[in-house]
Amino acid sequence: MDSVARRSRGGVLEGLYKVLMRRNSVYVTFVIAGAFLGERAVDYGVHKIWEHNNVGIDLIELILCFDCYPFGLNVLKLGSKLQSEALREAISQIVTNSKEKNRKFTETIELQIGLKNYDPQKDKRFSGSVKLPHIPRPKMKICMLGDAQHVEEAEKIGLDYMDVEALKKLNKNKKLVKKLAKKYHAFLASEAIIKQIPRLLGPEEGMYAGKFPTLVSHQESLESKVNETKAMVKFQLKKVLCMGVAVGNLAMEEKQIFQNVQLSVNFLVSLLKKNWQNGKVKQIVGSTLQDLKGDESNPVTNFESDKSAAEYATLYKEDELTGGHVIMLGADPLSKAATLEALHAYPGGLQVGGGINSENCLSYIEKGASHVIVTSYVFSNGQMDLERLKDLIRIVGKERLVLDLSCRKKDGKYAIVTDRWQKFSDVSLDAEVMQFLANFADEFLVHGVDVEGKKLGIDEELVALLGKYSPIPVTYAGGVTVMADLERIKLAGMERVDVTVGSALDIFGGEMAYEQVVAWHAQQKVSMV
Repeated sequence: MDSVARRSRGGVLEGLYKVLMRRNSVYVTFVIAGAFLGERAVDYGVHKIWEHNNVGIDLIELILCFDCYPFGLNVLKLGSKLQSEALREAISQIVTNSKEKNRKFTETIELQIGLKNYDPQKDKRFSGSVKLPHIPRPKMKICMLGDAQHVEEAEKIGLDYMDVEALKKLNKNKKLVKKLAKKYHAFLASEAIIKQIPRLLGPEEGMYAGKFPTLVSHQESLESKVNETKAMVKFQLKKVLCMGVAVGNLAMEEKQIFQNVQLSVNFLVSLLKKNWQNGKVKQIVGSTLQDLKGDESNPVTNFESDKSAAEYATLYKEDELTGGHVIMLGADPLSKAATLEALHAYPGGLQVGGGINSENCLSYIEKGASHVIVTSYVFSNGQMDLERLKDLIRIVGKERLVLDLSCRKKDGKYAIVTDRWQKFSDVSLDAEVMQFLANFADEFLVHGVDVEGKKLGIDEELVALLGKYSPIPVTYAGGVTVMADLERIKLAGMERVDVTVGSALDIFGGEMAYEQVVAWHAQQKVSMV
């Protein structure tokens, strides 16, 4: 592991710190440093606050850094769990130490992450975002790329903004775009603007990489969206050492720092766990799904729930919502166990997908699934395998089979994608294909993969295609952001297309009220009678 250069006057502590670095162990550090650009920080104290070998974390160290001489090294030896009292003591100590010198800025608390026996060239990289309960960087600079309405709202709340005309003046000039990206920590954008970003600013890579704007709809409060953005932190490890993830500041109460730190550490553990998804309910960005082989990264996660799949199943049962999808992102025992618990909680009310084949399909039906969902199994090397499809029907019956025809735009057509939506098949979704496949399924499930999980709005062209040509019930998924999207699907699909909502729901970390969606669903059922 590379050591981090410190001032030569660091003395004994500097030497000890480098020894800790050379232990080649996993460590996470909380750093309090100057907020001004270019300010140098020196170790003020190191607190070992956690050991947890089971998930690949060897220790967490709390490092207090100031622009002053260091003194003292305090290592707290703990067991295999993050002890609340030890964490509170460490936070209290660094808060006390920080008061010994009055500074003209508010110090920021950051995470530093390093991994033991980690090779970025071979091992899986991880990334994920989490919303903290308290804003760690209240002075975070955000710019609104807005239409007329959002520009007016931004002006009222004192938020920097740019309209289309201002963006056009940049003329895709790389230097100007990079200068803009460097000026702000994050960007928000109106729906009308975000679709024009590549055309207005050029490709993301190398120009504004990592700062692509977050969508803001007119149904959302702009001020709330700004606060939500400030509260979001992202962990992304591409190298052995990852620094600069802000999780708090010294203007916060110790209780607030504790809550932010605890949530951040728990979230970090979820990224480093042994078993891939660990049986937790997640909302992910579908186009980032990959088979976990080689050095491929985890899917981008919008939300990870503390609730079990069974708890969500119980909620759906109470609200009489049928046909919910339980998709196993991993083939590990924990994912399967979580799925079976959900089926036990709501027998006959859920559909199961993810790794379904002729050998295991019947077992999920017997455990309570109303249907099994298949895609990749009935495609081989981009071609449809009718023998496998017929085999599934022979085992579970046509009335128990849902064909996932999720697709992405390619050469002007919607090509069906397989293998975690990463491989294009040779089959395009059209009237003839849907008419033929209707002979082998009870229902179609179609994710608009290009918009799924991104909350960028629905793919109305795809919805219209499904409504016009599908001869059997079809469910669309992807891009639903606001209640108005449900009405758009109803209209574009000629009232023949069902919809599934995921990342946008408040129970999955989104803005749409679950109760409101349930009420809308009940209203549709009444109007159909």
